[in-house]
Amino acid sequence: DVTKDFILENIDTTIDQACADVSAATPSPSPATEAPTPSPSAESRDLETDAPEGDDVCFPADAEVEMADGTTKRMDALQTGDSILAAPGAYSTVYFFSHRLPASRLFKFVDLTTDDGSSLSLSPNHLLVTPQGLTAARSMRVADTLYNAKGHPVRVVSVSTSQKGGLYNPHTMMGQVVVNGICASAYTTTVPSSVAHAMLLPIRLLYRLGFVVDGMLDAGCPKLLRPLVLSS
Repeated sequence: DVTKDFILENIDTTIDQACADVSAATPSPSPATEAPTPSPSAESRDLETDAPEGDDVCFPADAEVEMADGTTKRMDALQTGDSILAAPGAYSTVYFFSHRLPASRLFKFVDLTTDDGSSLSLSPNHLLVTPQGLTAARSMRVADTLYNAKGHPVRVVSVSTSQKGGLYNPHTMMGQVVVNGICASAYTTTVPSSVAHAMLLPIRLLYRLGFVVDGMLDAGCPKLLRPLVLSS
């Protein structure tokens, strides 16, 4: 197949260009395009400092997503190729996991409960959809607003931290995901989410060609591809 051969022959160039683009777009570690967040409290500073390395863009094993057929599935049962609710009224295909660690390992999470009864645990630097834009979980406070699976605003009524089993981060073609009924991004605060999404274009191309890339940060990411997934 001529198209497939062309993409495979030029994938290195595409990756190099993506890495160059992110270097140019992120002169400092501060994610300028994301929503501004208040200065962290002592609790949130401790959380960010103590969190295990790599534990900043994931959900625990028992988090749930809605499938295209209306059923729900736990993170630890989700598979590449599954179609899940990624935004209100929109389903998108999971094309890879940047993290996929079993429930036997414990990690630190931020726990959020909203006034519609939803509860969500996620890593401190994982981005959530808010009226101000994308905001890190570590910056959420009581009375802040999130969006539920129907796109309706919901109010945060409690914020706490916990240790839970598993570390999973599914990436959809849309770059978004609805987990436990709450709208979130698939990305972190490391770089602007639009840049991270662009950086993962080579992996989306590989998936469309039939190549599955899974758990890259867990199994030892190839050196060439590692810059692409460190931001996801």
